[in-house]
Amino acid sequence: MGDAQILVINADPARRPNMDRQFKELGIPFPIKYPETFTLENSKDYLPESHPYLKLSELCCGRSHYHAIEIASRDESPRWTIVIEDDAALHKTAFLPFVNQLMNQWDSLSSVNFYVQLGWIPTAPFNAFVSHYGFHKNHIIIPQFQASGTQAYMIDKHNAKKIAPIINHNTFAELTECLKKYNLPIRENEGCVDLILPFLMKQYGVFPMLAIEQQFESLVGHKNETLWWEPYFKGVEYLRASYWSY
Repeated sequence: MGDAQILVINADPARRPNMDRQFKELGIPFPIKYPETFTLENSKDYLPESHPYLKLSELCCGRSHYHAIEIASRDESPRWTIVIEDDAALHKTAFLPFVNQLMNQWDSLSSVNFYVQLGWIPTAPFNAFVSHYGFHKNHIIIPQFQASGTQAYMIDKHNAKKIAPIINHNTFAELTECLKKYNLPIRENEGCVDLILPFLMKQYGVFPMLAIEQQFESLVGHKNETLWWEPYFKGVEYLRASYWSY
């Protein structure tokens, strides 16, 4: 197996046993780590009093991801890091083989900063993606991808080292000031991790995705199951059985 680790964004401690069970049942061979996750309680010195577009809990979610990328950038970290949120459901048969394929192909993907979306928010039904990308028996890597969602993504140390100083700051105000230098075309550099990463790095995607969201209630109030997942699997509900379920 390649030189990789998995970092779990464990916002709800009650979900950890569920994730541990998933990794064990799927035979994931990589080291699994649960780094510090940021919440309203431990981010009082980081957060602004309010935000015009996002809940403060969403800013905490972003901070947790930035912290994970900083860990990925450390000299002692393995070459690759897979960041997974604690409500992710991995593809039962394709996740591990395709991650290994990605590690083998990594050096041929791009010469610029990039990361690979393993799980993302679908904005159209599955069959619409098939019509656009064509039917493929196996999973494929899509270049020039642009999708939100951070349930699972993969980055290497080289790219993490470039991006970590940009996104890791002691306060959200410092993050915003830093991002203004990059003229990102998002609403006042709002700090949403889904929006920042694709504008700071080239994004590849995997289709069909290697991770979807489990049917948990969102900790930040998202309605992704109704808005995205039910429409995505409409007519192909059997495909959902390809992903791990508790």
